[in-house]
Amino acid sequence: MNARSRMLLAGTAAAIAVGTLGAAPASAADEASTVRPETKVAERTNPAVQAVVTTYSATVAQREWTLAPAFNDLVTLAVQKALTGGIGADESAMWDYITTRFARDPDSYIKTTGKSRSKSYELQAVGSAFVLTPDGVLGTAAHVVTADEATKEQFASMAAEEFSTADMASLELEELDLSDEAITAMQKAVATYNSTHVKVSMKTPKVEVLMGVAASGGTREGKPVPATVLASSAQDSGEDTALLRIRGYENLPTVAMGDSNTMAVGSKVYVSGFPADATYIQGMSEAATLQPTISAGTITATKSTDSGVPLLQTDAKASPGSSGGACLDESGAVIGVLVSGAIDDRGVSVGQQFCQQGQVLQDQLRANNVTPSTSITTTKYNAALDDYFNHYYKRALPAFREVKDLFPSHAYADRYISDSQTAITAGKDETPSSSSLPLILGGAGAALLVLLGAVLAVVLRRRRKRTAPAAQVFPAGAPGNTYAGAPSTAYAGGYPNAPQDAHFPQQQPAPQDGHFPQQQPAPYAPAYQPAPAYQAAPGPEAQPAPVAPDHLTAPVPAQPMHQAYPQAPHAPQVPAQPGQERPAQPEQPVNAPFGFGPRGQGGVRDL
Repeated sequence: MNARSRMLLAGTAAAIAVGTLGAAPASAADEASTVRPETKVAERTNPAVQAVVTTYSATVAQREWTLAPAFNDLVTLAVQKALTGGIGADESAMWDYITTRFARDPDSYIKTTGKSRSKSYELQAVGSAFVLTPDGVLGTAAHVVTADEATKEQFASMAAEEFSTADMASLELEELDLSDEAITAMQKAVATYNSTHVKVSMKTPKVEVLMGVAASGGTREGKPVPATVLASSAQDSGEDTALLRIRGYENLPTVAMGDSNTMAVGSKVYVSGFPADATYIQGMSEAATLQPTISAGTITATKSTDSGVPLLQTDAKASPGSSGGACLDESGAVIGVLVSGAIDDRGVSVGQQFCQQGQVLQDQLRANNVTPSTSITTTKYNAALDDYFNHYYKRALPAFREVKDLFPSHAYADRYISDSQTAITAGKDETPSSSSLPLILGGAGAALLVLLGAVLAVVLRRRRKRTAPAAQVFPAGAPGNTYAGAPSTAYAGGYPNAPQDAHFPQQQPAPQDGHFPQQQPAPYAPAYQPAPAYQAAPGPEAQPAPVAPDHLTAPVPAQPMHQAYPQAPHAPQVPAQPGQERPAQPEQPVNAPFGFGPRGQGGVRDL
């Protein structure tokens, strides 16, 4: 290696050595890179993901009835058959014949009176939603906040069971010599008649958003905020999205809308919401109840309904209560709305969920002149999270305090302020010191001087070479001397490029807010079961009822393929006793499973 090469290499080495003095430790960035993607997406989006409670109210009325003269004719016919040997001659056999015929066609043996009776009921459903604008527009699934025929059937079933209890008591069948089979047949007949002869009057549903706000100790509590349904997909459209509006807020934490068209099979996706089976558990604190659940998965297929509505199929876990939750890409942007899940012929989930693509929600936003936007609260909060994950606690602390000033009710700012202070006190802060800047600049200047000196030396040597006398030529074998100033070897290819200014390693930016993916129907329980059979209202452990294949989320008792998820646990209704007035219904969830959602083929139920 010649002197010039050695000089250039030495200068380069010096530049690198000096340029790296005072650089920020790599450990912080290295450790920050170990933060799981799910953690970053969850921490960025949790402030904007909210629980929704919808209260459905209805009054169910029916005209009172009694047995018609035709029933007496039926009794006479039974006696005649017994006398002629057509049936057994004992009383039990005759009543079996009577109840069997009655059960086949109860309308033929019943007549109404001039009186009427009515009952009022409430059902509560829990779903999920996410904030899209700083002033309070949220996205969710339509079936989370609107009632359909399945809801009416549920109310009709509840009233029919209660009416049937009173009717069976008035028939005084216990005084007759009836077999168990005969009594069961009469109960079913009465329940069937009552369930098909009631009028359900629905009131406008009351929708509330349980806004996650700051509580003592840095936890999250729910503040019920009334919401209006700004827009909702038509039930026969195949779409299942809705927009909610809450008032009195500004600078709300938000999630950003992403581009669902970029999602392909194999793309990473996250589902965030409030699955009832993991959220509303007895013994859990309120803070735990209001903590969104996020699950990771991939896009397993891209599909569409028979009406052309685009769907993203994913294996990310979800269950009833998740409906209306956000389907998110890796940056945390919303690329879909969770609406339903696939089930087998027994009503058991097969681990595949469906999200209506974000473009459906985007169209609804445009149609209602709503422009989704990221709030300044979220912009500052995400930047603070980036610093926090990099262990730049001194930089993150004032940023989280600014978030708190922008939105005092922020559910997570207090916790991060406290955690940042604790980390600083424990000596864990790795924020780059501003005092290192002069050292960095000085090192870069020194490196530049070394390089310039090396280049200047080479240029001078080349000039000397041009002015030196020609070397003498001697006969072969005679000693010869080269001119001392000439290079001893040929230097081909020119000088090596001078090194570029050294850059300090930049921290890896955390994913930017983006789009997010309840609700398959609520907990796995029977959805709207009309009461063809005389039986008690389904309790908390009731099994899901089969659903007709023509309705994706509202199960019909006859078919097992489509079961709507109950949105929330419902307290069983207590049948009215003869001669007693039923007390007013308490405002608490009724344990009657129900849910509704995408309308389409069987094998899918709302979440």
